[in-house]
Amino acid sequence: MDFASNPDSDADSPALSSELRAFLEEDAHAEQGSADPLAERDLYAEWQGKGATPRLLLTGGVTYVRSTHHTLTPADLPPMTRRRTDLDELRLELVKFEFMIRELPENRRYKEVRVLIKLDPYAPIMFMRPKEKSADSESVKTFSSQFAPTLAKLLQFDVSLAKTGSVSRTEQHSVVNCVSLGPEGFGWTFRAQEGTPLLPGPQHTLAVFELPLTAKRIKGSFDAEAMVSRELLGKSISTQSLPQDPAVPFKLRLRNGSGPDSGR
Repeated sequence: MDFASNPDSDADSPALSSELRAFLEEDAHAEQGSADPLAERDLYAEWQGKGATPRLLLTGGVTYVRSTHHTLTPADLPPMTRRRTDLDELRLELVKFEFMIRELPENRRYKEVRVLIKLDPYAPIMFMRPKEKSADSESVKTFSSQFAPTLAKLLQFDVSLAKTGSVSRTEQHSVVNCVSLGPEGFGWTFRAQEGTPLLPGPQHTLAVFELPLTAKRIKGSFDAEAMVSRELLGKSISTQSLPQDPAVPFKLRLRNGSGPDSGR
C-alpha cells in the first residue's frame, strides 16, 4: 500500500490527537534551551604523517543533546494494535532523539557516523525511523504491521509499506539506517553518498518503546563511532574514529504525557 500517493487511504489509522500533533511539530531548536547534553563521545583516529610515528588524534565526535517523550494512548493506535491482550500492562513511549555530529579537523570529512544506545533494563522497540525529511531511510519495526503506516502518516513522511514490512523513502540526501540489535542495543547509522556529504550538525530520530506500565525512567548507555576520510596527495584515505572510554550512561525521566529529558 502506497501511503505517499494516498496518505489517508488507511481507514484504520486513528486521527491525530492535539497532544500528539503538538509533540511531533515541536521545533527541536526551540526545545533545546541551555540544558546540558545527556552524553558526549569524543572520537579518535590513528593518523600517520610521512616518516612519523602513528598517533591518536581527536577526530570528531557525537553529542547526545537531548530527548523528549510522549506517552501514547490507545486512541493513538490503530484498531489491530489496540487488540493486544497485554496493552493495558504497557507504557508506550514515543521518544525523539537529538544528536549533534561535531566538526572535524581541516581536510577531513565524515563517510559514516553510527550512534548506539543500550537500554538497562532492555525494552522492546515497536518502531524506529529518522525524524528528518532530509534523508533516505530504512525503518525497522519489530511488532505490529498495523502500527508502521499509522506512525508514518502521523509523522507526515512520504512512505510506502513494502511486503517485508519495512518502511523506506528515497531522496538525494545522506542516508540514514536504523540499527536494531535486540538486548544489545539500537541506534542509527548516518552515511554520506556520492555527491552528498555527511556534514557536521544536528540529526533527529525517534523510536517507540514498549515499557512496563510502572516505568518511571529510561536509562542506558550511549556510544558512537565514525569512519573519516582525509585527502592526502590527491588520494582519499579512510580511518575508523573510535572512543577511548567506555560508553557513557544517561537517564531520561518519564513524566505523564510529554516531557523533556532530565539530564544525566
